[in-house]
Amino acid sequence: MNAGMEGGPVAATEGAAGQTLLAQNQLFFECYDAAPDTTKNHFVALLVGRLYKEAPPALRTQIIDRLVQPLGLLSLAGVANGVFSRLLLRADGGDLPGIAAAQAIQGADVVSLVDFAQQVSGDCVDGLYGLLTANTAALTTAAALVLLAVLRKRVQGRR
Repeated sequence: MNAGMEGGPVAATEGAAGQTLLAQNQLFFECYDAAPDTTKNHFVALLVGRLYKEAPPALRTQIIDRLVQPLGLLSLAGVANGVFSRLLLRADGGDLPGIAAAQAIQGADVVSLVDFAQQVSGDCVDGLYGLLTANTAALTTAAALVLLAVLRKRVQGRR
């Protein structure tokens, strides 16, 4: 496997299928770079939602924990029909409940949470980069690889 392009996800380059994947990666990042910030942010939210859907249960809990950190209980009440505020209210000691509670949250709820969290603090979403690089099991999905590449570009762009 080779790097698909600068800042891009890893892509297989064997044969015609690999060349098609490489071209699609390049096209995606050209479109992403040209998009307005609101579109970029929503796309990141969609990728996180997709990653959440495909993630193992332990990673789901870590993703939610990372995203709700900068948000207060009142602000969480307005996101995804209050599902995240209900989780925090049920938690002991302020920590999110375990894996069973994270399983009840849908990918669309996470998309709403990410959209909201990015308005409050883009850094909390960019912090998923460290979470993903530390969790090699997360990097087995296409959504994780694309999200990792997008977050890398965002973090480098802020420096």
